[in-house]
Amino acid sequence: MVSAEDSSSIYALNVIRKLKSLRSDLSFFGTGSSFLEDEMELLYTSSDLSFVGFEEPKKLIKILKIYRRLKELSRRSDGLILFDYPGMNLRLASYAKKNDKPVCYYCAPQVWAWWTGRAKRMRNIIDRLVVLFPFEEDFFRSFGVEARFFGHPLTMILKDYISREKENFIMLLPGSRISEVRSLISVMVETSRLIRNRYRDNFRFFLVRAKSVPDEFFETVPSWIEIIPFEKRYEYMAKARFSISASGTATLELALLGVFTFVVYKVRSWVYWLAKKLVKVRNISIVNILAGSQIFPEYLQDRVHPDIIFEDFVKLYERDRLEFMEKFSREIFDKLYREDHFVRVGEYFNEVLS
Repeated sequence: MVSAEDSSSIYALNVIRKLKSLRSDLSFFGTGSSFLEDEMELLYTSSDLSFVGFEEPKKLIKILKIYRRLKELSRRSDGLILFDYPGMNLRLASYAKKNDKPVCYYCAPQVWAWWTGRAKRMRNIIDRLVVLFPFEEDFFRSFGVEARFFGHPLTMILKDYISREKENFIMLLPGSRISEVRSLISVMVETSRLIRNRYRDNFRFFLVRAKSVPDEFFETVPSWIEIIPFEKRYEYMAKARFSISASGTATLELALLGVFTFVVYKVRSWVYWLAKKLVKVRNISIVNILAGSQIFPEYLQDRVHPDIIFEDFVKLYERDRLEFMEKFSREIFDKLYREDHFVRVGEYFNEVLS
């Protein structure tokens, strides 16, 4: 089993538990977050695999070494369950199929956004694909991939948090990858400082810290910003009115919880240039892609600047333009919710693992 981020490791935890309830003979090994240790043999952690796009050449060398070991170990397994992380996982899937191993893939790579040709390749190397958005099922099936949509797991995880009473909380979510946090945390702190200076004690600020990010990245965070451990984030996010968040799974969590979010994305200039050439969608946030319009404002590259984000925050807050968020949150939830998500995923994967 290969998972590379905290969010996908939460899904992995639920899938493993369901498969174990169906099959007492199953055991698991691979990669993921430290909280998976009780359910599987953890060979590498999410921080070992942390990598953004085409960045960090030195880290890439380490990841290639990990890949070679996982490839060898896959030959001794009875099958693979892969979570997102297409750069490595599609290669592992290809190698596994050459060795006649069943391959289950959870959380489809976003080939509908870029490198569409990879969908054709997936038809021959993946036995079961679980997608997290309704439009993805038709997309992959059009390429002959055995794909199913059973709802999005976040709706199962967050349903008890939705509709909690809001407070004047502002969440800061700089991401779980080191390179993300390095480029975003100072902007988030300075934007928060501008908001605090203007509105005095109107807001409380909370920063979500991923386990994969070292202490040193949070040493300069001022004391009036409360640092929240990753596993407690929903308790605070559910009460928040606003957030500044790295693009990724967190933006969907925030949308489901009714939190208006300013989405930030910043990478090295050459990476961004290449991404613009390859990416085929207008928005980077999955929330805006699902909505078909820019509900959450997006700030890319040079626009990831405290003054720009602060100016937009003031306009939004002082004009009280958030009355739509509760309705929008419910619409997203209804579109993605299906009962017994992990039960159906476990049964679907077990069909080929038997």
